Amino acid sequence: MVSEDHLVRKLDKALNSSFIYDLVEDLYATTGAESINPVVVIKLIYYNTCLGLDL
Repeated sequence: MVSEDHLVRKLDKALNSSFIYDLVEDLYATTGAESINPVVVIKLIYYNTCLGLDL
């Protein structure tokens, strides 16, 4: 579990990521294999950058 005072929780509370769905709506197909949630992808990239991880 991630502690309540962890940076990831603070960033999640501070960021409104609902706009991402509107930006990528036309890029996702309605058929085929299920895709990864675009908000999850953006958050992973953002957290990676903020935490200085080199993945």
